Amino acid sequence: AGSFNIKGIGSYKDIVRQQSEPPRSSSSVESSSSSNKKTCLWNGTKGMEFVNTGFTGDNAGLWYSYDDGEARGMSVIHWPKSIESPNDAGFAKVLSDAYGSITGTAELEKYSSDKGFVGVGFIMAEDSVDGQVPRIVDISDWGGLCVTYSAERNMGLLLGKGNDDILRAQLEPSQGLVEKCIAWSEFENVSSNISTSNDELAKEISFVR
Repeated sequence: AGSFNIKGIGSYKDIVRQQSEPPRSSSSVESSSSSNKKTCLWNGTKGMEFVNTGFTGDNAGLWYSYDDGEARGMSVIHWPKSIESPNDAGFAKVLSDAYGSITGTAELEKYSSDKGFVGVGFIMAEDSVDGQVPRIVDISDWGGLCVTYSAERNMGLLLGKGNDDILRAQLEPSQGLVEKCIAWSEFENVSSNISTSNDELAKEISFVR
């Protein structure tokens, strides 16, 4: 098991621009730089229910949690005891109001699944017409992503299209809050289009998790 704490989400373009010495590559810096910026896409200290993705739709920026249950796993997220139903709609606001972040403890038990996993994420825009897969949008102009977090174990930062992961980066364990900014070029291409540039892949994204 390992605890995690997600304090803020920002675009690489906006956050790195405001740092006095923009990093040339993936870097961890003191979390104070982005947690109070107005350009943050999501700030846990402000009780925000939705991520400000800039796209329209009732569910644009909606946080959700997931686990390996459908893959016959038994992994779970243990939420703070004071939270009754964090998986209900608006759980991100409940947690950020109470703790200033999305926080919990991941317990991985793969059981019959290939691997154990749990996570949280948000959709970029409104649901598609069939209501099954979130709409695909272009976020290439973000330049990448910044995450302010702490975690006892490695976390994966995944961007996907439809139901498939296409870009992946790693968030290393950190006992204290850190901000990690990752440019598109620094993500690993885990899509079926290996020859396509990451900047092009970022033009067709439906979720971040």
